Formats: sequence, C-alpha cells, structure tokens
Amino acid sequence: MGPVPARRLTARGLIARARIGTAAWLALLLCAAALFPRPGRAQAPDEPPVLTAFRKRLDARAAAPSATLAEPRMVDGALLPAGTVVRWTDAVQTRIYDARLPGPAPVLGTVLAGRMYFDDFWIVRLAADAAVDGWPCSSATSVSILTSGKVLTCELAADARRPGVIVPAGSRVFPNWADGTWSFNVPDGAHLRIGPPGVAVQGASDVSFNADGTIRMVAARSGQVLGLHGVRFQDRLTWVYAEARAGADIGAGRTPGVIDGAAGIGVRGRLARMAIRGKTKFPPGTEVILTFAGNALRPAP
Repeated sequence: MGPVPARRLTARGLIARARIGTAAWLALLLCAAALFPRPGRAQAPDEPPVLTAFRKRLDARAAAPSATLAEPRMVDGALLPAGTVVRWTDAVQTRIYDARLPGPAPVLGTVLAGRMYFDDFWIVRLAADAAVDGWPCSSATSVSILTSGKVLTCELAADARRPGVIVPAGSRVFPNWADGTWSFNVPDGAHLRIGPPGVAVQGASDVSFNADGTIRMVAARSGQVLGLHGVRFQDRLTWVYAEARAGADIGAGRTPGVIDGAAGIGVRGRLARMAIRGKTKFPPGTEVILTFAGNALRPAP
C-alpha cells in the first residue's frame, strides 16, 4: 500500500488513532466531562482558546440541521441508502457531521449499521464481524475507514496471520502511512505467537511489520519484560533476517535482499535478566542475538 496524502489532524482523528485501554478511555471521558462545557453553556472567563474552539464545534454539531434521504446519495465518498438520517455541516448539504443508517446496509465496501461519523474519514460500526481491507474486523468496536475503503484502524475479531507470526484476536491494527507498513496493539492477557511452532512472546504490547509483511519489531507492555524461549528481554525485540547469499552479515533488523525464512533467524535485544548458555553467562543489559534454531545466544555485533 503506498503513502496517502497528509490529513488534517482533528480531535476525533486523535481519539480514533489512540492506543489506550478501557480504563484510560473511562478516565478520558471523565476528564472531558469536567473540562469541556456542555453545548450551549457560556464560556468560562479563564477558558483556554482550544477549549473554546472545541465547545463551539460541539454547539455547531448540536444545532446542525438534519434530513432523511429520499433516495441513495453519495456523501463524502460513501453511497448512503435512502432512509438515512443525515446531519449536515452546511446549508448546501455537501458535507456531514454524521448519518444514521435505516438498517444494515452495504456502504464503503462492507455492511454497516447504526450511526456513521465523518471527520476526514469515516468512523463506523459493522453490522457483523467482517473482513475489511483484508483484516478480520470486529463489530464490537468502531472501525475507521478512508473513503477509499482502506482501514485506518479496527479491532481484530480473529487471529491475523502474517509471515512468521500470528497476531491474536482483540489486537487493534494501525497503518504506518509513511512507509506502507502496519502495526498492532496486542491486548492484555493475549500473546503474540511466532511461526512454527507458534511460540508465544510474553509481555508483548505492540508489533510492527516490514513493507513485505515480515515482522520487524515487538515492544514490551509498560513495566513488563519480554519473554521468549525462557530468556527475558528489556523493552523491545528486533527480528533478524539473513540474505540468501553465503557469508552475509546478520546485522540488526532486516538486511536488504532475499529473506531466509519468513520468521527470520532470530531476535536481537537487551537482556533484562542473567542468561546462561553452557558455561557462558550473559549479564543483564547485554545486547544479544537469540537464534530460533537451537535457541542459541551470542553477543550482538
């Protein structure tokens, strides 16, 4: 997938891209209730300008005129069916705040239901779990979709398999538009599994991929260490690949050239605890390479 043009960052855009858990969302909502005045409330004398602008936007949205579409209509890149109730941002009805579908309907290449929100991209709910842009997206949470049908973010309804790795259901997928790659936020209690034989990486929170779909890096959950094959690592692991030609240096990360095995030949990271292999001791803080074949450890070059 190639890069897309830069998009205006908005309040809803920030929220849609945030990688935070349920507790953090509740805290965010409580803070919003305390900080942001309800629509129509007078401005406080010491209210910051950014909050004033946000309050005015809420007021405008609450006062937006609504109408029910008598026939299907293309609005902001989505063909909305007849019976959709739309709230417009302008009198000439060219852009909308939101739309409520009359029932499950095929929109943006998948079947949607309920209310749709537009803020440079669509924030929608699926009528049922479905594949969107190739990802098994869940209907339990919102899905952010570009007008082209490309996913901005969704929660996985089922495990997603990529070369050399299985990302567990419940993870949230995010695109990296700068280089055309993807990242996942792994939920608490779930384990990333690397291919064959599906060994779990304990403590993983985020995983990112190379442009060719191979795994690039895994980051640890806050305050935790990463565990793999009985070895404990610090905050991140970088996957190590080798070129097909003989004598190629392993190096750190993906070496340019033909990849020798989709799962890589090992991982590179700093030890969180002492590791012992035979008579060799590797103290905490040592940067090492753990090879998948034989689980051998050696100092990283």
